Amino acid sequence: PAEANDVTAINALIQQIERLKQRCALPPLAVALKEGRSEYSARIPAMVQAALADVTLRTNPRPASAGEIQELLEELL
Repeated sequence: PAEANDVTAINALIQQIERLKQRCALPPLAVALKEGRSEYSARIPAMVQAALADVTLRTNPRPASAGEIQELLEELL
């Protein structure tokens, strides 16, 4: 909103990011840090499919394939 201050805007952004993480099946950071590499690796196919299904992918300035998304997620290991 135009009348929002910086703190309100930042909090709204954080909420939107959290919603996007849920839609993309990304685990919360605390969970991701606790689970091992194999558990994270096992979740990658679901995360790739969720990312491909996200409507915002169409507005990305650079097209991303399933393989590229998977590679990006694997780099986080």
